[in-house]
Amino acid sequence: MDKLKSEIENIKRINKRNMLSKLDTMPENDLCSMIETLIKSTEIKRKLNSDVDNVGGPINIEKISKSGIDKKI
Repeated sequence: MDKLKSEIENIKRINKRNMLSKLDTMPENDLCSMIETLIKSTEIKRKLNSDVDNVGGPINIEKISKSGIDKKI
């Protein structure tokens, strides 16, 4: 059983490393869209789970780069 747990943890580490390396090469606009999608899916999950109290309003997503700030709402 310990060997199985060890293998699962190893697979998780490899998948995490692969995902993070992809994020490093992702275009900024795609990265912003992905972040927006993750935030929206979390919002939907919290609305569907009535056990979790929610506070807050709309979330503004901004990309800051050398050329300035691009707002995405």
